[in-house]
Amino acid sequence: MIVASVIAYFSFIHNASDYIPRSILGIEHFDKYLHGLMYMLGASTLMLDMYRDKRMEKEKHLPTIFAVGISSLFGGMIEIMQKLWFSPRTAEWIDWFADTIGALAGALFALLIIHIYEKRLYK
Repeated sequence: MIVASVIAYFSFIHNASDYIPRSILGIEHFDKYLHGLMYMLGASTLMLDMYRDKRMEKEKHLPTIFAVGISSLFGGMIEIMQKLWFSPRTAEWIDWFADTIGALAGALFALLIIHIYEKRLYK
């Protein structure tokens, strides 16, 4: 919930470029990397939380699908809300794409953490 709130805050502030420039250290579209990073954190947190839930033990792929799907949907909804209600913010397909790629990376990161944890647990 905290991660989603932070993502929403930075997505809805009036002029985000005052806080986060589009180009840092000569890296064009640096804000897209931040999109990916935020959604990586969100999806991995959601997935690791679902992993801790004992009801999910039998469901191998559901946490991954759910975490990536919910994160991607959240990113799409944020983009639509920016366009409709948070002028001068705009909706950009590339932002949503960066959100989804970040969610996929977060799921892979969470799977790696789970694998390492289980390997140490069952040694």
